[in-house]
Amino acid sequence: MQTIRVGDYSESPTIDYEQPALFTWREFYNFRNHVLRVLRVFGTAGPMGEVDLSIVEEDEPSFSSEIVENPAYFVVDDMYNEHNRISIVEAIRRTSTRS
Repeated sequence: MQTIRVGDYSESPTIDYEQPALFTWREFYNFRNHVLRVLRVFGTAGPMGEVDLSIVEEDEPSFSSEIVENPAYFVVDDMYNEHNRISIVEAIRRTSTRS
């Protein structure tokens, strides 16, 4: 298993798009589902929920009906491509209105 680390998008290596895909949509969304579960320990994550991975390979990904309005962690729900192993998460800074 490869190590997962937080990095900057500019660190991405140059990709040869003529080569075969490196992963499937199922592998991407499996990882994304895990990212959502980890982030939920620290706050809300979304806006789209987890993807049902029990569907057949030919079908399009199907998100659960749980939509989070204004999540603390915005997790991009679409796959960039089949070559860049990128899962983008944006931490939304909330300002307190309490005095």
